[in-house]
Amino acid sequence: MIDLVITIGCSGAGKSTWVNKNKSAKDIVVSPDQERRLLGSVNDQSFSKQAFENCYKKLSEIKDGKVFFDATSLRIKALNDIVKIIPNANITLVTFEDSRNADLCLGRIKKDITNKVDRSNTPDYVVKTMSDRYSEFVDSKEFVFDIRRNDKIHILSIIKQVTKTYYSINLCFYNCWK
Repeated sequence: MIDLVITIGCSGAGKSTWVNKNKSAKDIVVSPDQERRLLGSVNDQSFSKQAFENCYKKLSEIKDGKVFFDATSLRIKALNDIVKIIPNANITLVTFEDSRNADLCLGRIKKDITNKVDRSNTPDYVVKTMSDRYSEFVDSKEFVFDIRRNDKIHILSIIKQVTKTYYSINLCFYNCWK
């Protein structure tokens, strides 16, 4: 059985940091940023299409274990594509509420770049667009409806960073359709 954790949030919201703190040595991390690094540069968005194709291929080859899909995942179609690739997985969606604050996310990105952290240097306008998209996406009836409709997705968590402490709130969707 595959336990799939999908992150949802904009660049700088803390997705990769959270994944790295919550994965074990035996867990698998699949990430478009990792794939862009392998293709040449984490910052080269021209590699994005190939990076996602590589991620989907890797996901399709996994047969067992815990997998973290570390990406923005800000579109219903993207989530549905992942569910189709691993149809029998237990899926946890983890949304990062710091995504609602574009300035906070931009500050984290700039701090990481200044400190020479190997991360995507996402342009300001993209982060602002992602932040707006995050709020529209997570607050939308389409998001809630599709999640409730899909019986493979059984937990929706909201993660919010407060200084360096993370906490999780399981919403009313928790196991309500199992």
